[in-house]
Amino acid sequence: MRGTAARRMGIAIAAALTGVIPALGVAPGTAGAADATVIGTVVSGFHHTCVVMANQTVQCWGGNNTNQVGDGATSEADRFTPAAVTATSVVSVASGDNHTCVLKTAGTVECWGSDFFGQLGRGVGAVDSQTPVAVPSLTGITEITAGSFFSCALQSTGKVFCWGDNHNGQAGVLPAPGDPFVVPPQDPVPYPTRPTAVEVTGITNAIAIEAGTYHACALLADGTVSCWGNNGWGQLGTGVEGPAASLPAVVAGLGQVKSITAGFAHTCALRTSGNVFCWGLNNYGQLGTVAPHYSPYIIPGLNGVAFLAAGYEYTCAVATTETTQTVVKCWGRNDSGQLGNGAVDPSNTVHATVETVVGVTNAIAVAPGSGHTCAVLATGTVSCWGSDARGAIGDGAGVSSSSSAVTVPNLTNVAVVAQPTPVTPGVPPPTPAPAVTENPFTPLAAPVRLLDTRSPGGATIDNAPAFTAIGARTPTAPAQDFQLRVTGRTGAGVVSTATAVMLNVTVVGAQGDQGYLTVYPCGQARPEASNLNFGAGDTIANSVLAKVGTGGAVCIYTSVATDLLVDASGYYADTSTFVPLANPARILETRTNAAPTVDANPAFSNIGRRSPGQRTVVKVTRRANVPETAPVVVLNVTAIGADAPGGFVTVYSSCADAPPNSSNLNYATGETIAGFVIAKTDVNGDVCIFNEVGVDLAVDVLGYFTTATAYTPLPTPQRYLDTRVGGATFDSADRPGTPVTPDLPYCVTIAGRGQVSLTAAAVQLNVTVVAPDSGGFITVYPKGVTRPNASNVNYEPGQIIANSVSAAIGQDKQICVYTSQPAHVIVDVAGTLS
Repeated sequence: MRGTAARRMGIAIAAALTGVIPALGVAPGTAGAADATVIGTVVSGFHHTCVVMANQTVQCWGGNNTNQVGDGATSEADRFTPAAVTATSVVSVASGDNHTCVLKTAGTVECWGSDFFGQLGRGVGAVDSQTPVAVPSLTGITEITAGSFFSCALQSTGKVFCWGDNHNGQAGVLPAPGDPFVVPPQDPVPYPTRPTAVEVTGITNAIAIEAGTYHACALLADGTVSCWGNNGWGQLGTGVEGPAASLPAVVAGLGQVKSITAGFAHTCALRTSGNVFCWGLNNYGQLGTVAPHYSPYIIPGLNGVAFLAAGYEYTCAVATTETTQTVVKCWGRNDSGQLGNGAVDPSNTVHATVETVVGVTNAIAVAPGSGHTCAVLATGTVSCWGSDARGAIGDGAGVSSSSSAVTVPNLTNVAVVAQPTPVTPGVPPPTPAPAVTENPFTPLAAPVRLLDTRSPGGATIDNAPAFTAIGARTPTAPAQDFQLRVTGRTGAGVVSTATAVMLNVTVVGAQGDQGYLTVYPCGQARPEASNLNFGAGDTIANSVLAKVGTGGAVCIYTSVATDLLVDASGYYADTSTFVPLANPARILETRTNAAPTVDANPAFSNIGRRSPGQRTVVKVTRRANVPETAPVVVLNVTAIGADAPGGFVTVYSSCADAPPNSSNLNYATGETIAGFVIAKTDVNGDVCIFNEVGVDLAVDVLGYFTTATAYTPLPTPQRYLDTRVGGATFDSADRPGTPVTPDLPYCVTIAGRGQVSLTAAAVQLNVTVVAPDSGGFITVYPKGVTRPNASNVNYEPGQIIANSVSAAIGQDKQICVYTSQPAHVIVDVAGTLS
């Protein structure tokens, strides 16, 4: 519902106001309980706030027009200072607009306040309650949450139950004939309700839950998130604004999540990498940006987050600074001083900048409400700021606002340690959820040859007859494209469960001009993309990070007859954070006479030749099935018909910055040549491509990383080796002024140097050979192993040619560079593979 009635109805700043779940390997529900209470539960409703005390009782203050404070008094007057609730053995508390619920140590739930919509869960005809009353038929509950006029509970089995207002499907089930209806005073349209708890359809493995005003979400054991309810502002994270959904929908492209939170119409998630992503309504900058986002958007510059919580139209986080001080940061709406930055903004101000709350240190948890915010400190005290309407900040006045924090008086023993996990006799204990890990790239001990078609003379790691000396490959119909088995081969080291492999593919002696090669997962349709472009007689290589298809194989198509060499240097396991696209797709095409991009976007299709020194912004995310959350993308960049010799292309994050002193692709006059690139996206999901001389460009996206920790790009790519006379490296080391020769491989220190950590196990390189006298090849391998039968760069006399290389780091933190003919070599480091 997007009209004014929706806004009049108010907000629930839901139960947990999500904090840190220590690990995703804990039991379903235990994580949720931790999310609500491990570090001292504090929750804010529309105008009231509640905290759990160390003795497992509850104190509440603020608006009490429907007895939501729950102190048992008959007066519905607001409470300007904390009042004791008649509830004991409390684990956590959840606040809606005008009702409150608690989770008990026995795994049961009690609620009080308004029951107009059935949000107390006691069935048809129930009335408001001044004191806590039990929600029937709920046992084994480990977490609770509350929306505006509905409530939800997580059971130890991983199931979720909701009750109350269901006019947007927020109870998680379709409205059905016979459901009771209520007619709110502010809205003549009847609202269907579910006044008793019902199971949310399709959720069986939740470990945490969170409710916004008219929507709810569950964090699942595999680190993904599913949401249901209102989607009028894209708060379900499906990528679009749309109708409400009673069936849970998976948030697009979001994994590795450890906590979630929801506000009026926006949702946020904290990932294991420490990054925060938000989506939904963004009218006040509550997403940390000024643009709308209907799928998860990473908030730039927000690091060290330990606790995340969404308010009405703003968001807050507890974060650790570089000096290990714990502070509160907020962003979004600030017309009542609810951001705590010492100022009050005009009512229409968009405040998308993350700012630190004034005067709050050693925070444990934070609870944004409608126009007020409260935080529990490590001392067991509470500080609040923002609107004091109806006593919301608990300072005893109830008449004004404070744009900086004030201490709530007479509140000194708030829980700041874990409460007991609810246990119900006869209910099985929670089943441990599978741990969600960010499995790394696994570099092979040394690259291995998987295919060599040359006959005679071809040799592979296992000399399998299907892949050794089989003769040149020729163009085929898609169903007959060559199938190369890449997993589970003897001696190769690529495990059978690998989902993607890092390959170096070489064309040898191409028999036709203007040829190209495509590598894709077997079992999928051949995509309209290329990995390697070549001319007649060429011997040329490129790296390919390929999704593994049916039978552990990748399929290879070549447009003209040619011999092929394929080497593998590493792989990603089945639970890794690299997501290879089943259908790689073209996202930039500058040629005016070529087929358009995958989405025919006029900003990136047939836009004309690039001028010398031009920087081209290319949107990558939210195209070709790449989610908005992708911090790092995998591309194949092709330079076509360069105007002049010695040109190069550099791909980097933002065109607002000058290009780094490195290259991804080198080419000569008239050449068509491709290069593999792993690139960091900027805050808009873009990359920047700089070309030195006039050239056409084609860019295909091959996949993406779900977290930047799996691949960590250097802030600026750095040159680690330049053998040329007068060559320059970032630290003036490894510039010998003489070529690398066949009898003396050059070993260069990588780990612990420059921006590469001492513990790095593998790096992404760009290796360039410069004007050799004779044709040959380069092999990069970890120091300490026998040089493998593999190649990374193949070159002809006089060429300047580069290729991307994923290399394991060996003894003495070094890699070694072998060249079969004397040649000058340049090595740039782009990033590390965890």
